[in-house]
Amino acid sequence: MGAEEQFESALVEPDKNLFIQMLTRDVELVPAILDLWDNSVDGALRYVERDDDGNFVDKSLNGFHIEIAVNNDSFSIVDNCGGIPLVTARDYAFRLGRSQDAPSVDGAVGSFGVGMKRTLFKMGDNFRVESNSLNGSFALEVDVPHWAALHEDVWAFPFERADPNSSVADPRSASTVIKVWNPSATVSSQFTDDMFIARLRRELEIRRPEAFDLGIVTKLNGEELSAKHALLKSSSDFRPLVRRFKTPEDVRVEIHAGLVGGAKDANLTPDDDGDADKFVGHDDAGWYVLANGRVLLAADRTRLTGWGDDTARYHPQFRNFRGYVDIRSNDARNLPWNTSKTGVDESSQVWKLVYGAMRTALAEVQALASRLKEDRRAYLDTEVKSTLMQAYEEARERPVEEISPKQESALSYPKQEAQKKRQKTVRFSVEPEKFDRVAESLGTDSPQQLGRALFDYYWRLEVEG
Repeated sequence: MGAEEQFESALVEPDKNLFIQMLTRDVELVPAILDLWDNSVDGALRYVERDDDGNFVDKSLNGFHIEIAVNNDSFSIVDNCGGIPLVTARDYAFRLGRSQDAPSVDGAVGSFGVGMKRTLFKMGDNFRVESNSLNGSFALEVDVPHWAALHEDVWAFPFERADPNSSVADPRSASTVIKVWNPSATVSSQFTDDMFIARLRRELEIRRPEAFDLGIVTKLNGEELSAKHALLKSSSDFRPLVRRFKTPEDVRVEIHAGLVGGAKDANLTPDDDGDADKFVGHDDAGWYVLANGRVLLAADRTRLTGWGDDTARYHPQFRNFRGYVDIRSNDARNLPWNTSKTGVDESSQVWKLVYGAMRTALAEVQALASRLKEDRRAYLDTEVKSTLMQAYEEARERPVEEISPKQESALSYPKQEAQKKRQKTVRFSVEPEKFDRVAESLGTDSPQQLGRALFDYYWRLEVEG
């Protein structure tokens, strides 16, 4: 009998192909590209200026830029956001996971250490990364299928060039160039899809507006992008809700909730009894949740953000609702997001606290919207605007950062007026040709005014006699 086999341990050696497939299977292409953009923004944040309160100073990152190019056979992102130091590239940037001693940047988005690698694996069979920084320069190029087939005790991407003595004097003179080519047929078809490019543009413009405010210029296929800012109607008589708190994990949370819209909306017939699922237009309604400046949820109107959980489900009468949640932490690992940073982690204790505050705020704004709807209905009969309607129309949309910048505020609007004489609403439909002839005769094309005139006419002739 041969030597007895030894059974001291079970093999847990990872397989590269399985690892690559698991990393890329569940991530969409747009969020994958956003991970690379986030890395560029985080690089520039190393040089941001702060005021006496520790807040970022607007335009203090002027001169930094990020350029993204997408076509049928390649993808590239080029920036001058400080570069990747050679030591960081060797020890951290390409590791498949974030080590405990990896350096961090306050307010950054990256936290799990998989974003860049997952994106590169997702987009093509070949990629190249080169960078020069204040602390060294390097270049490496990887043929992913070839690398995956290699059997190595230590996983590594060999440097094509690495020079610790090469440096730039100004971070704005540094650069990082990432290029990916030989995409799969599925990826290539998306790269040439106008709808995909439009979605990528929109996601870039809404997901991290603070980057634009700080002065970082982003271009997509040569077109400069601009941030989409959070707005709410606000005045001395019509104030949105503002709430601020910290969690036990020292995560800072700020909630703004209220309404948008204008005078033209207030004068519309409140025809809000249709099927909400078929309602089109005003698709920006809902909650927006940001973590360290990146939007995780946009225009969300589901149970995830409190709709239908001891509150009303979304309905067209709430189309002017906007809620904004800003969640921040110096340690990105405490933020309640998933690994792709495209949504929230519902099991997070931080998110549970945030969710409770959102649901309470939502219920309050829904009550306001319902009250406004009732006043609109009354206006169709009386042609007299309530103080609430007047306050709503006169309030202007303002950026949320300008609303109650230092303190919390409760939702505030004109109180219920004295009970008006009970009114009845009369509605009926007629043929367009008949309506036009009567409208011409009465000198008005308003259905409400025409209907009232006809009612008054009958009242005088047939009732009062």
